[in-house]
Amino acid sequence: MDTEEEKKVRETERAQCHCPYCRFMEELTWKCERNEELWDHFHKAHIELLETFRSVIDYEIQRIKKRKDKPSEGLTKIEIE
Repeated sequence: MDTEEEKKVRETERAQCHCPYCRFMEELTWKCERNEELWDHFHKAHIELLETFRSVIDYEIQRIKKRKDKPSEGLTKIEIE
């Protein structure tokens, strides 16, 4: 069981996020009963969503690194004093 202080911290953290996913989950928390199977599914889906974001970010990092390794065409390096 959570202490009152832990509940307040969790509620404050939730109140700070206004993305559609967090708002949807907040509504579900208030409207749905505590069904372990349902919440386990949501937990796994949340992890999948975060892993998807991570893979997109990793892809972009690799793409930028490859672009940096290629010589630039038509650009001239300028010395700055």
